[in-house]
Amino acid sequence: MFTQELCRQVDGTGVAVTCLCPGFNATGLGCELPLAGALEKALTGVGTGNPRHGADIIVRLATDPAFAGITGGSFAAKTAEPLECPETGRAESAQRTLWSVTAQLLRDERLPHGA
Repeated sequence: MFTQELCRQVDGTGVAVTCLCPGFNATGLGCELPLAGALEKALTGVGTGNPRHGADIIVRLATDPAFAGITGGSFAAKTAEPLECPETGRAESAQRTLWSVTAQLLRDERLPHGA
């Protein structure tokens, strides 16, 4: 939903906007959380969790000429296949509302607490 709204906001500027699902990656982020070590071992045991695989789709979207003119899309990590936004998130009004509400929350968060 954010990607679609940002795509509209930068339309005509030459900026391409995409999002992706990098899949599960054992990067060490959150390593202090309970069960993080067990989760990393489980992911590695089933052949997933390698951060290089998650990075592959990012690099591909940024450098592969096949994606050069595509904007507003969302892509799967392993296949780079386009992913469709669930129907409830496809309405432009819902996307704009999400953007606006989030922007307001971020503005409010920058204010000193109690101000």
